Amino acid sequence: MSADGHDPDAIVETREQRRLLETMGVVESALADLEAQEAADPEQAQPDAETRAAMTALCTADDAPLEWRSIAGRVEQGTQTWERVWRRPRPEEGEAGVSLKTRVLTTMSRSAFASLADAEEALLRQADEINRRRMGG
Repeated sequence: MSADGHDPDAIVETREQRRLLETMGVVESALADLEAQEAADPEQAQPDAETRAAMTALCTADDAPLEWRSIAGRVEQGTQTWERVWRRPRPEEGEAGVSLKTRVLTTMSRSAFASLADAEEALLRQADEINRRRMGG
């Protein structure tokens, strides 16, 4: 401390630093709110068995991107979980975690639509068969 009461080693806070700290506070607050929402509805934040299976299949496929194979490796090693990847990918996973989640949702949606189309076609065949029997044919 100097004779005038100021610490010569103290860092003077600039306006930019204050704005950065305020922004970081807003981000931390938003993350805390998100965590509270997830805690209130844990089912929403957790992938079901089908989703985990889709994530595993995509990440272990022969043509999987290196980043996805890396995620699968960390899950296998126990340093990461599919639940955490689904909820909030780690910063080092970056876009790979987000793109994986997007691909899983897309793949599962396509599969669901294909199943619906198959079921609809089966129902139409059954209806045709019933109509043929009714018509005596």
